Amino acid sequence: MPQGKAKGERCVHHDSDGLCALFNDPRRPQCCSQFRAELEFCGNSREEALLLLLDLETMSDPQGDKFD
Repeated sequence: MPQGKAKGERCVHHDSDGLCALFNDPRRPQCCSQFRAELEFCGNSREEALLLLLDLETMSDPQGDKFD
């Protein structure tokens, strides 16, 4: 996603199961490769993880609308 992605926008590299199609691929973005799944970010369910990660995107976005 060369132009970045809006907060909450699904990454174009997620497959139909919601998994990264670029996992272990050198084209995978650095921000994704460096991310480590931990309970505080992923919660106890997929739904909780999506809410927590959306909050993290929002807090870490210096421009307020895009996340590379």
